[in-house]
Amino acid sequence: MLLPLFLILSLAGHAQNPPPPLAGSAQPVTADLVHNGTDDLFILEGEPPVIHIESENRSASPTPSPTVNLSEKLQVESASKGPVQIFRLANEAYEKENFEEAIAFYQILIGRGIQNGDLFYDLANAYFRTGDFGHAVLFYEKARRLRPRDNDIAHNLSYTKTFLADKETKPDTLPGSLETLLILHRKTTLNETLWILVILSTLLALSMVMKSLRLKISESVFFGYLKGIILTLFLLQIISAGVKIWVEEPIREGVILADAVSATASPKSDKTLVELNSGTRVRILDIRDGYAHIRLPDGVPGFIPEEKIGEI
Repeated sequence: MLLPLFLILSLAGHAQNPPPPLAGSAQPVTADLVHNGTDDLFILEGEPPVIHIESENRSASPTPSPTVNLSEKLQVESASKGPVQIFRLANEAYEKENFEEAIAFYQILIGRGIQNGDLFYDLANAYFRTGDFGHAVLFYEKARRLRPRDNDIAHNLSYTKTFLADKETKPDTLPGSLETLLILHRKTTLNETLWILVILSTLLALSMVMKSLRLKISESVFFGYLKGIILTLFLLQIISAGVKIWVEEPIREGVILADAVSATASPKSDKTLVELNSGTRVRILDIRDGYAHIRLPDGVPGFIPEEKIGEI
């Protein structure tokens, strides 16, 4: 079993290390924050209440993101404050419905290198409240990548997409068993998949040791079935990890942030290929010289200004 273990360690070398999923909803509330020993991550303590976004006036037009002056002012004021204080200030601003101020504080935390599913979720909620659905979708998607099984993130992302002008087409479903495997693949992060592989490798190694020692239990039919199940799961997780590392990780995706933008045939071209609206998800092929080369779900390529798109 040394070979599988070496393989897993080699896979782990390619993996990013997002913060572990956190329990409960991340709806902005007054919460205690605890550093986990690094400068770039923090973890929320406690179980904030689950609060879904409720129906609002759908005719409300998106309002601009926080002004540069507000952002710069808060940046200066919070220069001497730590992440705990800034997060509390952001939550207080949210509770007072000062959503632009809350957004500015959350962005300050992100600017300090903090990458956390709860932070992205809170920021997305604040953007939603201002009517900026493009940024809301972007940060819900970022949060979902770190916490793929969080139902609150999925709910709010799905609800926000009902406000978008461009509707996503749902992919065709696969036969039952294959669809189940695909869901399991999507509902785990790469780090979680690698940890599952480590556990399964350990169990397989123990089963081989028990077999070599000719223990009585290792001769039972049940033991044989159990070993077969573990081996099958191990192989499936190997495939899942491989797909995540070599197929999905290199893919860059983004969300249109502008209310509307024209995708052109080439940079600085006047020929419009398609009009894209806020919140539309696209694949990013390259970003160069201030332009993003993108590909839509239907395969149509084009170029848009870099500032009109946010990378997930």
